Amino acid sequence: MRVGRRARRVLVAAALIGLATPSTRAAAPIRFEFKVPALAGGTLSSQDIKGKIAVIDVWATWCGPCRMVIPHLVKLQDKFKDKGVTVIGLNSDEDASSGPGLESVKRFVREHDINYPIGLMNSQAYVDLARVMGFNAEDGFSLPTTIVLGRNGLVLKRYPGYFHGQEQELEQLISGLIDSEAEQPKKP
Repeated sequence: MRVGRRARRVLVAAALIGLATPSTRAAAPIRFEFKVPALAGGTLSSQDIKGKIAVIDVWATWCGPCRMVIPHLVKLQDKFKDKGVTVIGLNSDEDASSGPGLESVKRFVREHDINYPIGLMNSQAYVDLARVMGFNAEDGFSLPTTIVLGRNGLVLKRYPGYFHGQEQELEQLISGLIDSEAEQPKKP
């Protein structure tokens, strides 16, 4: 699924200023920095998840594949939250910042029993998403888009779109990260 005109314009702007080029993507370890309005009020940012393994899922209420992956993310949050793992949902509905669009997102979250924090994408978050994912700004991007961040805030894995078996791959990745941490000798 593709994102609408507003997001496409932001991604085009990102490409024009050089944020979404392959050379940027390959140059150094990548961080996904974001600060967005939180659905529950206040803000939600990458600073809030410092020191945690984070699964960031960009989704929309109208996106069929997003509806398929969300129940698995709810289970992932339940399974790993006590091990320093968090799921963050970033909603990309174009009209979600206020009024009926905002109420639609809130209703969706309630109906799908989403148990993790939800943020509302803004133009700066779209710019950074384009940089992290290396999107072709003219084409927009696929939903859902999922990014896994390590405890150091660096991007470990990127999933543009959804594929059958992605849930198992995510769970194996997170289990492997936790297991490898457990095997590390403790620093005195």
